[in-house]
Amino acid sequence: MRMGGARSRVWCLALALASAPVAHAGETLQDAWTVALQANSGFQAARIGVAAAQSDLSAARRERIPTIHTMNAQTFLSQSPAFKINAPQLGAISPGLSSFSFPFLNQNFFFSSTLMNIPLYTGGRIQSGVDRSAAAVGVAHATTETSALDLKIEVAKAYLNVLRLEKLVMLNETSVKNLEAHVRDVQSLFDEGAASRNDLLSVQVSLARSRQKALQTQNELETARAQYNQLLSRPLDAPVQLEEIRLSQVQPEHAAEAAARIDVESPAEKQTRAAEKKTESDAEIARLTELAIRNRPELAGLSAQAAELAASARQVEAGHKPQVGVLGGYIYFQDSHLTDPNFFTGSIVAQWTLFDGRKSKTRADGLRMREAQTLRLRQDAASLIALSIRRAWETTQSDRARLTVSQAAIDRARENLRVARERYVQQVGTNTEVLDAETLRVQTYTDYYDVFYDLVLDGFTLQRAVGLL
Repeated sequence: MRMGGARSRVWCLALALASAPVAHAGETLQDAWTVALQANSGFQAARIGVAAAQSDLSAARRERIPTIHTMNAQTFLSQSPAFKINAPQLGAISPGLSSFSFPFLNQNFFFSSTLMNIPLYTGGRIQSGVDRSAAAVGVAHATTETSALDLKIEVAKAYLNVLRLEKLVMLNETSVKNLEAHVRDVQSLFDEGAASRNDLLSVQVSLARSRQKALQTQNELETARAQYNQLLSRPLDAPVQLEEIRLSQVQPEHAAEAAARIDVESPAEKQTRAAEKKTESDAEIARLTELAIRNRPELAGLSAQAAELAASARQVEAGHKPQVGVLGGYIYFQDSHLTDPNFFTGSIVAQWTLFDGRKSKTRADGLRMREAQTLRLRQDAASLIALSIRRAWETTQSDRARLTVSQAAIDRARENLRVARERYVQQVGTNTEVLDAETLRVQTYTDYYDVFYDLVLDGFTLQRAVGLL
């Protein structure tokens, strides 16, 4: 018919638009990560925690430095202190000399002292304090790195969700265009008496549903953009234009390339390759797990936390040991009874708590038990990390296979729609076939976009599991 060629060109154009990659010259994921790490309050709070821990470490190291104290006092007494002397022998000479007193301090006097305290031996108390503060710095660094990894994976999820929904919005727009063109075809056939009213009504209902779906997807896209802006600490309604991510950026092998190779293999070759792939996968999982054990900040943080508890226990135990130091300095005593008010002093001071009701030992035992608890938690965390890597790896392999299937299904869905459309225009097919073909095309593309971005996210998830995102 006359309209067949024109309508076919419209449908082909719509199909091409749905399958064409979208060119973006916008923000890259690396740009987004940089902005998020600079602006996110949670991450910045973690960095402040590192600075605070480093200040504590500096203070702990300065415990070794001698301390100088000065004290100055002007004292006022109700009367001058005096010595009372009883001397009966002198009473034989003079009755007034048998008992007498004389002052040895003024009623008001000034006292000043400047003393230096130098620790000589503390039983390891100072070194244990330094070790505890150094371990606390390690905990703070691990917390910061964990916060950065968590933030980056959340930004990646939001980024990919925006890209996925942009594709779905475009897909739904092409579906609306397709159905609008089909409505015109059915209307023309109906006007010529070649199509039933039921055909016209059904395609109009399908068009309305497609428009509703397009509006719903557009709303989901706006919500996804707002969530993305929130993670980057931007106004929720700020414009969002993102650069597309290629699968090769996060996946070493494109599923289509693997499929092209596998399709030419015989069953025996496929079985052999499956066994080889299983061995390769197990080896790669083991390598990634070993890498994660070395790199995951959560494990480093738990190790540092255990070290902090151990150092705290040693510090408590050291407080029960002798504390030896040198105390010396200058003393000024303003008093008219003294021939010289200036004194220089030096002392070796030893303090030793002989008994404290076992408080120190009990507290140290509690810290040791918390250290053991933390090390147990680290073992459990290492096991969970190994599980997360295996899960991420298996999910990646599954999604690669899904992508291969989805790519093949897209070509078939496009061909199915083309054939159904031509059959209907030639009046050898039904309207239902066209609507079903369009629905199948939209679902096939939706499945493809979902698995494509799932596979991209799998790459980032695996990197997060290893601790190298």
